[in-house]
Amino acid sequence: MKTNKITILLLALTSILLFTSASWAQVPASYQCSIRNDSLTSSTVYEFDIYLQNTDLSNVFEFDLFQAGILVNPSIVNGGTVTASIIAGSSQLVAAQQPASITFSAAQNCIKIGPGGVVPHGSATIISTTAPGTKIARVRLTNSVSFGIFAPNFSFNFTATPYNTAVIAYDQTSPFLGVNITNSADHTVSTMTNPILNAPVTAFSMTGGGADCSGTGVAVGLSGSETGVLYQLLKNSVPVGSYVAGTGSAISFGLQTVGTYTATAYRKATYLTGIMTGSAVVTGSGVLPTLIGLTSVCAGTAGNVYTTETGMSNYTWSVSAGGSITAGGTSTSNTVTITWNTAGAQTVSVNYTNAACTAASPTVYNVTVNPNIAVSVAIAASSNPVCSGSSVTLTATPTNGGTLPAYQWKVNGVNAGTNSSTYSYIPLNNDAITCVLTSNIAC
Repeated sequence: MKTNKITILLLALTSILLFTSASWAQVPASYQCSIRNDSLTSSTVYEFDIYLQNTDLSNVFEFDLFQAGILVNPSIVNGGTVTASIIAGSSQLVAAQQPASITFSAAQNCIKIGPGGVVPHGSATIISTTAPGTKIARVRLTNSVSFGIFAPNFSFNFTATPYNTAVIAYDQTSPFLGVNITNSADHTVSTMTNPILNAPVTAFSMTGGGADCSGTGVAVGLSGSETGVLYQLLKNSVPVGSYVAGTGSAISFGLQTVGTYTATAYRKATYLTGIMTGSAVVTGSGVLPTLIGLTSVCAGTAGNVYTTETGMSNYTWSVSAGGSITAGGTSTSNTVTITWNTAGAQTVSVNYTNAACTAASPTVYNVTVNPNIAVSVAIAASSNPVCSGSSVTLTATPTNGGTLPAYQWKVNGVNAGTNSSTYSYIPLNNDAITCVLTSNIAC
C-alpha cells in the first residue's frame, strides 16, 4: 500500500497549500471552526478555545493539518503590545498534529496559527461530529495594557487574508487518498460562538433613594455585588462618579441628590455585562415655598390674592391680625384671598409638604397696609375783595394731600390753567373758582 504525499508551502504572510495526488476522494460537505469558552482571566490576559467539527455525518473526518488566521478587532488591543501563545496540553489532537506556532501581527491585527506535522493515514485524529467538535488548542493573548471592551461576534473572525484558515484531512472512505477541505464556498467557517468572558455578572437590585429634604442627598446603592466586578452609577442614564469595586456584599454609591439612578457592571473593567435591576429615585430636594401678591394695599381693600406653588399637599396658611381670609387658605389650596382691615405692617405666610419634605419654617410675606386719608386744599387770593377787571392770583395749598400733588384749576366748572399751585386771571362778577387736587398718597 502506498500513501499519497501532501506538501505544504508556507510563505511569510500568505499560506499557499499545494497537494499532489493521483485522484481525490469525496470531500466532506461541511465543517465548522469556532471560537468558544473565551475568558478574561485578568485585565491583561484573555483566553479562548478553537474547535473543529465535522458537520457532514456521511463522512469520517480523519484530521491531517490545520492552520488559522484570526482577525482581531483593534479596539480590544487598546493600544498595547499583544503576544500570543498556546496553552500546553490544551489540544485534543494527536501530539504531532498540534499547532506548531502562533504569533500576533500588530500591523495586521491578526493571530497566525501555523500547522503541525503530518502523520500516516490511520494515525491521525478523528474529528468529532458532536458539537462543538474536537479542540484544536486553547489560545492565550497577553497584553501590555488592559484590554479594551470586547464585543461578542465582532471581536474575532477566521479569515483567508492576510493569513489563510485551512484544513486538510483524510477521507477514510477511500483509504490512502488525501483530500483538501480548505475553507471555501461550500464549507462553513464561523466567528465566535458561545462567548463566556468569565460569565455574566449577577443582576443585583438598586437600593436607597427617597425624599431629599435637606438638599444634601440620600444614600443609593446595590443589594449585593461580586468581587472582581466594577459597578458604575448612572444618574438619568449618564455615568456619575467613579467605579465602585464589588466586595461580595451590598455596596453604596454614597449620597445622591434629585434624579433617577441605575447601575451597570463591568467584569474586570473591560466588558460591559448589563444593567442592574430596578432604579433608585431621589425626590424633593430643598423645600422653599414662594408667595406672590400685593405688598402695599389700602386699609379695607378686599380681594387681595396671594399665590404659592401648585401640586403640593398639606398647605398651612396664616394671616396676621390685621387681615381676614375670605377665600382659599385651606390645606388643599395654593391661594388665599384676604381683606386687609387694619393699617400698618401685616403678614401672610404659607408652608406645605413637597415629596414628603416640609420646610423647617414657613415662608413669611410682608404687606404694608396704608391708612385711608381725606385730601383737602385751601385757596387764597392775592387781593380780597377782588375788583372786576383787575387781575388776581389764586394760590392752592394742600392741607392733607401729600408732597407731590397734581392741580387742576376750573372756572365755573371749566378746566383752566395748568398743573401749578397758582393761577392768575381777570375775574368776572359771580365767577366760581375751584381747584381739584390729586394726591400722591396711596389711599
